Amino acid sequence: GKVYNFEQVRKDPQLLARNMVEEIQTKKFGTIKVPGILIKLSESPGSIRTPAPDLGEHNREILKDLCGFSDEKIAELKKKGII
Repeated sequence: GKVYNFEQVRKDPQLLARNMVEEIQTKKFGTIKVPGILIKLSESPGSIRTPAPDLGEHNREILKDLCGFSDEKIAELKKKGII
């Protein structure tokens, strides 16, 4: 079968009729269209609850909580443009 890019997916009448394109709210871009849940199950249809995080959105939590970096070290990395 044909392989679509997302621009083609979001305009295809059959995919739109099957709700294969959903709109979600993001902090940075407002309302955007994303691919929906591919497998439709009547008892557990699934849903997209949140958008993917922005690049670097969780840097502080990861560096501090998982890597043990201090607030000062994180601030230094940010000041140097590393993060």
